[in-house]
Amino acid sequence: MNWVLRWVILFGLGVSVISPIAYSDNLVDVYRNHNIPLIDNRFRIDPKVTEVTFLLQRKPGSAPAILVRPDGSKIYPWKFPKGDHWLETSKMDIVTLKNPMPGPWQALVSYQGQNAIKVVSNVKLHVEPFPLQVFVGERLSLKAQLLNQGKPLIFGPYMDNVLLHVTLDSLGSTQDDNFAFAHTKLAALRDDGKAFDGYPRDGTYTGYVELEVPAGKYTLRVMTQNGVFTRAYQQMLLVSHQPYQVELLPPKDTTHKARIKVAVDADEIKPDSLVINGIIRNDLKWKKHFQIRTRKVSRDHLFVLPTPTQPGSYRIEALVYATTLGGRPVVMRMPVKTFYVLAPPPPPVVKKTPEVKKVKPEPSHWLLWTILAVVLILVMGAGLFGFVWWHKRQAFKKALADASAGESEEIHLESQSTTPEKDEPQDAPGLESEPDLTKEEKDE
Repeated sequence: MNWVLRWVILFGLGVSVISPIAYSDNLVDVYRNHNIPLIDNRFRIDPKVTEVTFLLQRKPGSAPAILVRPDGSKIYPWKFPKGDHWLETSKMDIVTLKNPMPGPWQALVSYQGQNAIKVVSNVKLHVEPFPLQVFVGERLSLKAQLLNQGKPLIFGPYMDNVLLHVTLDSLGSTQDDNFAFAHTKLAALRDDGKAFDGYPRDGTYTGYVELEVPAGKYTLRVMTQNGVFTRAYQQMLLVSHQPYQVELLPPKDTTHKARIKVAVDADEIKPDSLVINGIIRNDLKWKKHFQIRTRKVSRDHLFVLPTPTQPGSYRIEALVYATTLGGRPVVMRMPVKTFYVLAPPPPPVVKKTPEVKKVKPEPSHWLLWTILAVVLILVMGAGLFGFVWWHKRQAFKKALADASAGESEEIHLESQSTTPEKDEPQDAPGLESEPDLTKEEKDE
C-alpha cells in the first residue's frame, strides 16, 4: 500500500474520531458534580441537579427502601415516575431519578452503621484508546475504569451489577470486505478478578477482544449498562488484512512431513519479528506443539511441521506475534488450517513362482501284492496239481495193488493145480502156454 495514501486515510480517521470521543465525553458527563451532604438517612438535593443516583445499602433480606420527597410524597420500588429506574438487589437498592425535586429527602431503609446512602454523581467511563489501524484476528488489550468524581468506583454491591460490553458496527462501505457485516459483540467484562481481569473490585476492567471480523472500517463501542444508567465510549477502527500469508503443504501420508510456507508483508511488519506459536491436534486428544521464527529477511519461508504418525484429520491452531514498522507489538490469531493424513500405500505385491516341492513318491505296494498273488496262485496251482497227482498216484497204486492181489490169488490157485489130475486131459501138444504175468510184475 502506498504510504502517502495510508497516512491520508489514517489522518481522515483521526479527524473523524475527534467528534465521537468528544461525544462520548458528553455521554459520560451525565451527572454534574454536586456535593450532597448526608445527615443520617436524610439528604438535600440542589436545585441544579437534573439527574441523580442513590445507592441505598440495607440489611441482607430486609424490605426494599422507600424514598420520601420534600413534599412528603413517597417513591416505592413498585411505583416510581416514568423514566426513572429502580434496581433492587438482596443488599441494596440502586435508584436513578431524573429532575428530582429539590429540597430535603429521606430514605426509609433498614441499614447498618453510617453512610447507608451514597449519592453517585459525575460518573465517567474512561477507556484507553485502541490503535487506529489494527489487523484481522488481532487480539486487543482492553483497560477501562468507571470513575466517580475522578476516582475509581469500587463500591462492591454496586459494581457487582456492572457489565462492560464491547461491540463493533460496520460503516457499510461498498469498497470494504465488511460491506454486508452489521453488528457483533466482542466481549462482556466484569470487575471480578476472573478470566483476564486483574483484580476483583478494583474499579478497573481488563481483558482482551479478538477481531474475528472481515477487513474494513468499523465503529467500536465500549458501553456499561446496569439497568440504572448507561455510559459509553466509541472510536473508529480501520481493520486491515493480516500482514502475512500462510500456505499449508499437507503430507501425502504418514511417511511424509507436513510443511508450511510463510510470506511476510514487509510494508506492514518487520520480517524478522514474526513468531508463530501453535499446536497440531485432533479429536482423539493427540497434540503436538511447534514454534516458527522468521529470522531471515527473505520474503518466503518454508518450515517443516511435526507430522502425526497415525492417519486421520488434524487441525493447526496458532497465535502470531509480530512488530509493526512503527514499533507496535501485535498478537494475531492465525486462521485454523486443517489437513488429512492418509495411511501409507501397501507395498507392491510381487508375484512369486510357487516353489514346487519334490515329493518323494510313496513306495508302491501293487508290485508286491501282484507278486504275492502270483506266488499264491502258483502255490495253490502247484498244491492242487500235487494233490491231483498224489490222488491219482494213490488211485493208481491202489489199482495196481488190487490187480496184484487178484493175480496172486489166481496164481496161487494155479499153483495148487499144477499136477494135473489124472483124469484131466493134458494140454494139447503144440499149444503155447500162457505167459507168466506174475513173473513180469515181479520183475517190474
